[in-house]
Amino acid sequence: MIKINAPTSVNRDSELKGVVEIDEKELKGARLVEVKLCNEITYGGEKKNYSCWEMGKKFSPRDARNLFELPFEFHVDGEAPITYKGKQLVSRWKLGVFIDVIGGRDVWKKMDVLVLR
Repeated sequence: MIKINAPTSVNRDSELKGVVEIDEKELKGARLVEVKLCNEITYGGEKKNYSCWEMGKKFSPRDARNLFELPFEFHVDGEAPITYKGKQLVSRWKLGVFIDVIGGRDVWKKMDVLVLR
């Protein structure tokens, strides 16, 4: 089980802080654990484009096993796009945990985060 403990909204020019909890079984065969906050922009309902607004923090599987809780903190810049849904443009933010498993199926857990003015 992966659990993301973080606020569901954050203002621009402030910090998004949280903790990820990961069960030992999720880390079997893992070579990397990464927590990421990224902005996804969709134009006209077509394919997703990832903007340059992406932040990440990497942990070794050893750190993840020793800590059991992985703390993270991302600064959301004052110029970062806000969360928005219009007729032609959608801007959404995702906070995710990615576990890269050697020779196996990678594990993801994501949640939406509202970036406010």
